[in-house]
This record gives sequence, C-alpha cells and structure tokens, in this order.
Amino acid sequence: STVPIHDLKISGTFAADGTAIHGGAIQGEVDVRDLTELVGDLLGTKDPDSICGLLSVFGATCETCSSDGATYCLSVQVEDIDGTETTGVEEVKDQDCHPLCAASYSNPDCDTSGW
Repeated sequence: STVPIHDLKISGTFAADGTAIHGGAIQGEVDVRDLTELVGDLLGTKDPDSICGLLSVFGATCETCSSDGATYCLSVQVEDIDGTETTGVEEVKDQDCHPLCAASYSNPDCDTSGW
C-alpha cells in the first residue's frame, strides 16, 4: 500500500552536477483518511476521528489539512538526509514484476514467460 504525502517540501544542499545531497529534509502532511484501509483492521476502526484519537496516545496530533481544512492531517518530517549517486540502477515499471523479484511468480498480472 502507498500513503500519499501532501504539501510535500524537499530541501537540502544539492551538488551542482546532481550526484549528491547533503543536509536534506522532507516535510509534508499525511491525511489520516488515506490511512483507513491500511491501518483500519490493525486499529479496529476505519473512522478517521477514532484514528486521530488513538494516535494522540502516542503524542501525535491531527492538525488542519492544507488541502481542505479538515482536522485529519499528521505533520511528517525527515531530517539529515545525505546521499550520493548510485549507478547501475534499473527501473522497475510494474510492481511485483521483475526477474529478481520472487513475488513476480505469484502475480497474475506479470508475464514471466520471457524470463
């Protein structure tokens, strides 16, 4: 499953040639309504108000969403990101559909006949 991060901001010091980033940061907001299918069974509820209430036990507070003004968003921030260019990376166009991915063989939408 994927969880969208809304109002995403990325910052850092990027090398002029694009081969590295230092002191990077990512920040944005996650709408709890986007989490209901992912965590609903685990938490025993798919109600966003209840999920916000449960998250408050862990010190997380649902805040006003920039997208629609509803009070269902969690601020997220990742800091101190450093990275350098990686060579030899191959794009995987379809999820669970690549010769090196074991899940490919149980994916009915993946044509493995040419491997």
